[in-house]
Amino acid sequence: MKYKNSSGIDLKKIVRFFDQGVSRYIFLVIDDELTLSFLIKEILVNFIRKKKRIRILELTENERSVYRQVETFAAGEKSDGLIVTGLNLLIYKYTHECLDLLNKSRDAFKKFGLPIVFIVNTDNLSRIVNGASDFYQLRDLPDFHFKAPAGPERKEFLTVDFSYEGRIPDGDLKAGLLEKQLEIAKKKQRIDNNVLNNIVSPLLAIYIAGSHYKKMKALFNDYLQGNEDKIKNRKVLHYYYLKMVEVETLPMYPENERRYLEDLIENRWYCIQTGNWNRAAEITFDLEIYLTSHGYPQWSMGLLRELDLKKLNAANQMTTFGQLGNLYLKLGELDKSISLYKKAYEIAERNENTPNMAAALHQIGFAYWYKGRHDDALTHFEKSLEMNEKIGNTADAASSRAQMGRVYFEKKEYPIALKLSLRAYSVFLKLGSPKAENVKDNILLIRKQMPEEQFNNILESVDVKLDQ
Repeated sequence: MKYKNSSGIDLKKIVRFFDQGVSRYIFLVIDDELTLSFLIKEILVNFIRKKKRIRILELTENERSVYRQVETFAAGEKSDGLIVTGLNLLIYKYTHECLDLLNKSRDAFKKFGLPIVFIVNTDNLSRIVNGASDFYQLRDLPDFHFKAPAGPERKEFLTVDFSYEGRIPDGDLKAGLLEKQLEIAKKKQRIDNNVLNNIVSPLLAIYIAGSHYKKMKALFNDYLQGNEDKIKNRKVLHYYYLKMVEVETLPMYPENERRYLEDLIENRWYCIQTGNWNRAAEITFDLEIYLTSHGYPQWSMGLLRELDLKKLNAANQMTTFGQLGNLYLKLGELDKSISLYKKAYEIAERNENTPNMAAALHQIGFAYWYKGRHDDALTHFEKSLEMNEKIGNTADAASSRAQMGRVYFEKKEYPIALKLSLRAYSVFLKLGSPKAENVKDNILLIRKQMPEEQFNNILESVDVKLDQ
């Protein structure tokens, strides 16, 4: 028989088996662990609503006798039925001995007065049938078998009707089952889009609704961070961000700042719902700058990654890639930052946007400098400098010169480092920019590495008065 879905006839038969309360056991044949978890959830929720309790026994491999394990477990809390898992492992480990013990104790299971479901796979069902022939005729075997499809045929059994107000019905039960499914997927190293959307996302919704702050933050950081663009249920992400304002900023910021963040997030969500992605992006950029400056770069990254890039105009695409690149740069993930800056550059180049091309090249130079690849850094700073000078952007050109001065300082090429730094200092001084003081500090460091006479000669040749 095929296991269908929560409204299918096969599930009804399993529920009816428990409802009848017949003291016997059956085999439920399932080859896929995720399907098993979904099915167990359906059964448990069904009986909770009926004010009945079905308990789960996971057999341990340390005891060969299935009967003794069931006996010990049944002697504990009262229940209206048992679902027993772990039989496959016992059979694989002890084979004939386990099968002999199981079949010899068939009649003894009646003493527990409970309907019992043993979970087995197709392979082990054949072993059980073959092993039982020594003790019973085939017609005496438990004959109530179910077989569930695996892989792409599996239905989506678990849904979480997420509402921000109040707790989700059966939230703790559903959370426990989802957590178990997540552990299975984690052990199999299979955290794919299906797991993210059908296990992690509903689990996050339960944590949010139940105000499980630590759990929701840990779940997001472990599984959703960096995968925001893969999540279909954007409403869950939206409420996660709102909860983060409550959890992270409340102790630190005044009420008006918290309200400011909440308003931004709500406006952003409204724009996403109404399809105004470009306005949503612009709000996101404001949030990113605010949150990053207050020490939450990972949160900023989540907001940016959630944007649907295909629905943004070229300018907002460039900004998204650029700001993501900046965040990865801050976090030390330099290869990712370089890749993102290059995407921003490519968009700028296609649109003949020279200022943004120059900005992207400057940031790529920064990333290479952090990697210790001085020559690559200089190449990109020089290209950025040339572009900015061509369009008359003196401030950004000075920034590239200042950075080149720092690179040459690290290469111990002090005369050229000094000339570049002095020229940058001169521009910043004229503009009244606070960057002048930073460059001045670099110049004083260079001075310590050079003979005084050489330093003064260069100072005179560049015709820059160093304010001391």
